[in-house]
Amino acid sequence: MKKSLSTRLMYSFMAIIVVVITGITAGTSYLIADYFFKTREQELADKGREMADTIEYFVQHDRNRLTLMRYLAAVDKLVGARIWLFGRDYNLLAASDVAPQWGLDPKTGQQVLLHEQEPGADATVDHTRQLTQDLKEGRLDNKVKSVLGGIYAGKSVRSQIYHPYFKQQVILVGIPYGVRGEQPQGAILLAEPLSGFDRFLRNVYLYTIVVGIL
Repeated sequence: MKKSLSTRLMYSFMAIIVVVITGITAGTSYLIADYFFKTREQELADKGREMADTIEYFVQHDRNRLTLMRYLAAVDKLVGARIWLFGRDYNLLAASDVAPQWGLDPKTGQQVLLHEQEPGADATVDHTRQLTQDLKEGRLDNKVKSVLGGIYAGKSVRSQIYHPYFKQQVILVGIPYGVRGEQPQGAILLAEPLSGFDRFLRNVYLYTIVVGIL
């Protein structure tokens, strides 16, 4: 039995609506993601450059790294990105997701760094502990090593990558620090996980689907 003209027109209109809604959703999500990535990359790069001079001072004068680790933790909370600080030759100096524990030196009576937070006390610490272990064993992930190599050469890095230690997509920004015009003394890595942004996009898709059905 042949379908009536009205039925075929209805199916055609429904197909057009589906195509239009799909196109609008794809285009909107791309524009939102592109704007978000570029904005966040710029914000993290600006913050990294602001940190560079302060970190250089701490590295030179804060021998026990206590003030440096407090500073990184404060910036982490402010910008919402995990921070790894490297010296020369892929040497990890400090990380914002490892909380220091301190006490008084019995000899001098001054506050000193005792040890890092115990494993398992904070899930984010596992990322840094795995990195530290890989550095000790000389098997640093090639992706991270390549990024650090570019920073040691004096270049800034901005990208969205699947982070081998965070096990998820992140916005990654790398900034060299040290005396301007000379070989960088080290590298600052800022990584912002994209899990929250992914949830936002899923909500956009869900909302669009519901509107389309209605």
